[in-house]
Amino acid sequence: LVAASLLGVVSQRLLRRVCPACAVPYCPQPEDLARVGLLASGDTELCFYRACVSTPGAPGCSQCGGSGYRGRAGVYEVLPVSEEIAAAMARVVTTDQLRRMAVAGGMTTLLGYGLELVLQGVTTLEEVERVLLTDVGLATERRARTLNSLNCPRCSAGLQDQWLECPYCLQQRPT
Repeated sequence: LVAASLLGVVSQRLLRRVCPACAVPYCPQPEDLARVGLLASGDTELCFYRACVSTPGAPGCSQCGGSGYRGRAGVYEVLPVSEEIAAAMARVVTTDQLRRMAVAGGMTTLLGYGLELVLQGVTTLEEVERVLLTDVGLATERRARTLNSLNCPRCSAGLQDQWLECPYCLQQRPT
């Protein structure tokens, strides 16, 4: 009954925005990328930002008060309930199976969207880890992405053989 009347499911989290006035650029280490399921691409243009947190007693940034963050950004995951998804829900499949079906159908996950915000310089890799990798399902996704040998040329996310484009940044896969 629920599967037949459900139009979609929305999940959201809020990430702190890195302060543009004091953010520190850095090139992430392969182990930093691996923690969120990204593969090191050897792309020297890849630049992430860290929050510049002031030490106690030192004057902090006037924009963020020394916290390194200013404002918040929403991260969303929208699952439109297609006929295939509704049928799977009626069959009582696992959450992991539903997630795989949704991603194969084009859904961008919370982690995928969060990593896109990191690549855009909106937030930090540490913030994505703190907020998004606490959920068991997202930790499972991270492990699955880490084990995958194909990676996206744009965002370095792990790709599956059958995907024609990256579900995280929508970049066409090279042929």
